[in-house]
Amino acid sequence: MAGVTPGFINGPTPGNTSAWDMLAKNLRARRSRVRGRAHRGVWQMQQLDVSIRDEIDALLKQAKQEILSADKAGGIKTAEAAWSKVPEPKFDWDVSKSFAHSLAKFYRNTGDFANAMKLMKELFDSGAVKDHQDGPRFILATIYYEKGDVDLAAKWFEEANRISKGRCFQGEDPRYLEFFRSTRPQRN
Repeated sequence: MAGVTPGFINGPTPGNTSAWDMLAKNLRARRSRVRGRAHRGVWQMQQLDVSIRDEIDALLKQAKQEILSADKAGGIKTAEAAWSKVPEPKFDWDVSKSFAHSLAKFYRNTGDFANAMKLMKELFDSGAVKDHQDGPRFILATIYYEKGDVDLAAKWFEEANRISKGRCFQGEDPRYLEFFRSTRPQRN
């Protein structure tokens, strides 16, 4: 094969690893420059340190227990403490959406719809939510539903349902699916 650089077809030739070494070095350098940023249309998320993840998980479990034991204020305070452990910029981490979803659900479940909406707006505005992700849309729909805004709840349930082909309702409160079906009689 004339004009082909040795080492790029069948691997490096014996004693000549420089082509592969240079390629690997360039890829590592480029990855380190673009972590946590959009690069050529691809969002690169940073890996949050496992010890920080574990600390946040423990705080979220504690917050859930506090809310279940009727200490809503304490539960929200603990959940917010967990969210504060996520380094800035908040939505550049591999687990950001998961933790944001948890906090938004805490707000929703305690009736703090303003903070739930604010957090979800920040999540969507960050650019971290992709067109193929139904989870954030579903959570937003549940917030609107619990808030009593049936028009926006129906809109966001429809969007989440379209993306997930109905899977978004699996394992969720059956009231959400019942509501969705009631807004779309042809789906019953």
